[in-house]
Amino acid sequence: MNIQKLSLSALLPVLLGIAPAVQAGAAADSCVFTQYGATSVAPYRADENFGYGSYTQLRGAQLFVPAREGLTEQWLTLQVQRNLNATCQPGVSDVRVQVVSAGNGFWVQLIASNQSKASALLRWAEGVVRGAKL
Repeated sequence: MNIQKLSLSALLPVLLGIAPAVQAGAAADSCVFTQYGATSVAPYRADENFGYGSYTQLRGAQLFVPAREGLTEQWLTLQVQRNLNATCQPGVSDVRVQVVSAGNGFWVQLIASNQSKASALLRWAEGVVRGAKL
């Protein structure tokens, strides 16, 4: 009995030291796009009206999430909105989320307020999908 207490008291600090690393790994894997298996990313572009003409401008990124049983546009929108800044941390503030049905899945459109934020958002999204494929 004394040996068990002794070994437990020696092992406890080691286990407590490992706990933060395990929690950090779980947080990185808990990004909503990792959970739902985003398979591809594309630039999100929008037409901007300027005087008598219009032009296309980069506004963010769109990630493709394959359809699965029970997954709806509304649910995916809610999950992305809730978890984007909490667990995924794209490093861009004020991201607007739209989800569009795409036959065999959904395009999750992440829309930034300006072009520099849109570029950063696109680079981040490419890294998320690249990391999921490794």
